Amino acid sequence: MEKNIIKLPLGMFAFNVLFGALAVASFPVLIWALPVMLAAALVYAVFAAFFATGYTAYHQGMSILMRLNFCLFAATVCALLADTLGLTSRAMLMLTSGYFAALITAYFIFFFRERGRNWNDFLDSLRSPTLAIEGVRVVRFIRSRGSSQAKRSKSPSLLAPLGAAAGVVAMTVVGAVFGAQGKALFQCAVEAAILVSPFAVLPFVMVYFVGVHEVKRVEKRQRTRFVFDDVEALQHERAKLSVARLINPRLRQVVPPAR
Repeated sequence: MEKNIIKLPLGMFAFNVLFGALAVASFPVLIWALPVMLAAALVYAVFAAFFATGYTAYHQGMSILMRLNFCLFAATVCALLADTLGLTSRAMLMLTSGYFAALITAYFIFFFRERGRNWNDFLDSLRSPTLAIEGVRVVRFIRSRGSSQAKRSKSPSLLAPLGAAAGVVAMTVVGAVFGAQGKALFQCAVEAAILVSPFAVLPFVMVYFVGVHEVKRVEKRQRTRFVFDDVEALQHERAKLSVARLINPRLRQVVPPAR
């Protein structure tokens, strides 16, 4: 858990570089914003990986980076779809703008739905189906699932490569049967599916975004700052890394846990 807290911001920054470069290739007008965006993302990634102990200080930045990375990726896919369809630059901008307008609308619909279902009394009870505030610590836990769902959870690792292989085979077959036009149609369908998929995923990840928002509301109400549940273990994990001790002098004073 603690290792993931350190790795995730750095991984998000790596994706930020990749998706930023792809977005600039599709929308050259963004070239001026890329250095500023990457500099800000790098500063946050270093802070979150090696300094942050506050729950919202860490997760607010993570949620912003997640959404930013997706927006850059989605903009690139919109540009590819427009190119596949042979749309003009103006039509491509209209397609991209319309897509993000629909996505933002869906985001707020799912946000308020999740908030109304599971977080109505969180300000007073300090407990929800996915996390609780105990003292100054935020404790996260997973919603209970049925045994059938637990069995199904073992299969995604196999489904991903099988899905990718099926996609390659399908594109090859379509290309062989229908030629270049068939490939273009199949590519168009894949790009459209990628753009539609977030609307199906949003309801399941919204609990994370709402959770960060609600914890921040409690912090403002109580005028305090909540930390990770096992912040000591997190600091010990960070102190094992030479680069972390070099960047954050406080980690040099961390005493290793007794064995």
